[in-house]
Amino acid sequence: MDDTFLQRAAEAAGYRLAPQRLTQAAVEQPVHVANWIVAAARYTATSTIHHLLTDAARQLRDRLTGTPPARLGGTVEALAAVCDLLADIDADLDEALRDIGRHSVALAHLDRPPLIDDPAATALPAALTGRQQARAGSGAGQAARAHHISGGNPLPPGRRRPRRPHR
Repeated sequence: MDDTFLQRAAEAAGYRLAPQRLTQAAVEQPVHVANWIVAAARYTATSTIHHLLTDAARQLRDRLTGTPPARLGGTVEALAAVCDLLADIDADLDEALRDIGRHSVALAHLDRPPLIDDPAATALPAALTGRQQARAGSGAGQAARAHHISGGNPLPPGRRRPRRPHR
């Protein structure tokens, strides 16, 4: 695994990663850096599984459309199993995003932060929830970055950009 998973995780939480500052952050706050990397790896793994299972469900659905009713049994069972796993992975993905958001707050408030708040980033709602929970729990009293959420896009009008498709 290379460092692109760290960049994807930072973007998902609404930050830009400054990788050259990550080592210094590990000197100052090794536990926070380790927790953030674990959360980033978990997000990457669950996101990859989610995409794989989504593709599998799509293929099984396509297979069902061309299968005679007498031969549907195995494909229907496989599709049901994939859909069950997708539901579990969706919950894991949301939890991983909340973890990234929660752990990102500590790194973003260091003197030379490896995570820089990026207003142009499309932060995912679950990661924003984690950020808000961390700020509320820290007692710092800082308000979370304001996001006007309408139609599922957390960026304010005029700052919106199309989401990149997950692959």
